[in-house]
Amino acid sequence: MGTHSPDGPEATVVRIGGNSADQLAAYLLGLAAPLTVLSPDEVRRALVRHAHAFLAAHR
Repeated sequence: MGTHSPDGPEATVVRIGGNSADQLAAYLLGLAAPLTVLSPDEVRRALVRHAHAFLAAHR
């Protein structure tokens, strides 16, 4: 799905691509792992939208 490289003893940088920011956000959320999106901003915003929608649906 992407390339990865070590970024210190506790981190890995993974570079992935996709058809849309929403698709990438859904994929990343499906990993169920702690992560930090370094870029692009569109994917970060899509993650926030998906997280808000999830929380709203499960209140």
